[in-house]
Amino acid sequence: MTSRTQKITFPGAGGEKLAGRLEMPASSPRAYVLFAHCFTCTKDIFAARRIAAGLTDRGFAVLRFDFTGLGHSEGEFANTDFSSNVGDLVAAADYLRENYEAPRILVGHSLGGAAILAAADSIPESVAVATINAPSDPGHIMNSLKIDPEEIENLREYLLRGGFLLIDDFWGTQQWNNFFAAFSQVFPDREIIQLPPDHEIYHVYYDIDGAQMIPALGRSDQYGEQDVDYATNHAIVDDDGRVMVLINWNSDMGDGWEHTYHPAYPTRYANAAYQLGINYLMYSLTH
Repeated sequence: MTSRTQKITFPGAGGEKLAGRLEMPASSPRAYVLFAHCFTCTKDIFAARRIAAGLTDRGFAVLRFDFTGLGHSEGEFANTDFSSNVGDLVAAADYLRENYEAPRILVGHSLGGAAILAAADSIPESVAVATINAPSDPGHIMNSLKIDPEEIENLREYLLRGGFLLIDDFWGTQQWNNFFAAFSQVFPDREIIQLPPDHEIYHVYYDIDGAQMIPALGRSDQYGEQDVDYATNHAIVDDDGRVMVLINWNSDMGDGWEHTYHPAYPTRYANAAYQLGINYLMYSLTH
């Protein structure tokens, strides 16, 4: 199927001119998709181009653009933060709404995934959100995102009403301290406990011998990425003992999934990542 690409510009959250590419399918679009690239990346990275091509081949129109100060967009990257990225996404949705059709599908890669989740409430036409390897470690974004009391209350209510949150891919003492300082605002009255190997979450589907260190491509499970060389799982539980927040410390399950077919990535790491992920999913859906 042949697609058409249009170069477009529109004003971002701060008024700077942002550069984008709108890729149209050969026939009338089934829906419009807004894509958010990763931190310090651009709209033209390989992952963005491949995802856009796959969607247009299936009949979707895709807008991918450079955040303020990146790629071909105007502005100073040093003056941007997580909130301004969210604002840029809302501005992109406004552009589509005014000139074509509001995006119904939102897709984000890495930090772009976190930003697209934050922007979703301001794009009422959206009906589906997909994130790809989005950061779940608050340490990645807490320096640029201030959690206001309403957001803290919403997250607390979500978790106490049966929600489940997985924190993955954060390493070492410093990132633990960042996480602890940030999350203590959500549950100041609840202890973060360490899960023993016989906890139900390790045996709900697969039998797993406790926490697993799943390394990045090119690294070993013998050494951590920071100052700690072993993995542990921690949790915040509700009054009935149900795990609300599951914390993978010194492990990166996402890398295990991402590099499954890479010839240099050991199969045992990918297998461990999938087994943990399936157990976590089964637990979250049944508790």
